[in-house]
Amino acid sequence: MCENFFILPTINDVDFDKAKIIVQPKPDSRYIWRWVVKDKERRELPLVKKAAQLLANIQTELPSTQPYLLLPAKRYGYVMNLKKVGKLKDRVAKCPDNNFRRNWLHICKMAGLENATFHDLRATCITEWFEQGLMPHEIQRLTGHASIETTMRYYVGIRETMIDRARLASTAAMDDNLVARQLRAPQKAEMGIKKAVSRLSYLPDTARLPKIGATGLEPATS
Repeated sequence: MCENFFILPTINDVDFDKAKIIVQPKPDSRYIWRWVVKDKERRELPLVKKAAQLLANIQTELPSTQPYLLLPAKRYGYVMNLKKVGKLKDRVAKCPDNNFRRNWLHICKMAGLENATFHDLRATCITEWFEQGLMPHEIQRLTGHASIETTMRYYVGIRETMIDRARLASTAAMDDNLVARQLRAPQKAEMGIKKAVSRLSYLPDTARLPKIGATGLEPATS
């Protein structure tokens, strides 16, 4: 069983020249079945070199009439037959790989991961983008989230590296800036007082000035 949503790219979704993969709705046709994007919007995502090479290798091993890259040829034929006879259910169309969960658990076991979900990969990717300097609104656009709040609240994790960088930033601020300002503060205060006193000699005698009022806003009454 897939977790919430499964993106199954076709060869037409991959732009090897520009190193990107396109997430877009797919109409029902001879070789593919109808598929709607979760947020109903088309978007483009970066494709790293290793992933691009992997997809290119997979393509060479599949039949020329099969557009889906991450589905075994035998399973693709089975799903297309369901479609042909009108028995293709929505849950199968969204996650056509019936061995997905079993394969995922096997990968997690090999990696020594416990209680990991496939959706965790999405959160990990988003956190990596954030750590590498992408702005929140850029990540929101790439992920298709309706708001930045969703991106930051549910997907950007707090890592030890973030905590370490925050600690270093706080330490630098305390050591280099705050302490230095505190040390300079008495000197600045003394200089400020001297300047203020020196300027008083240039001021007119306030006793000779006409009074405007007790508060300075209304005419004087006495």
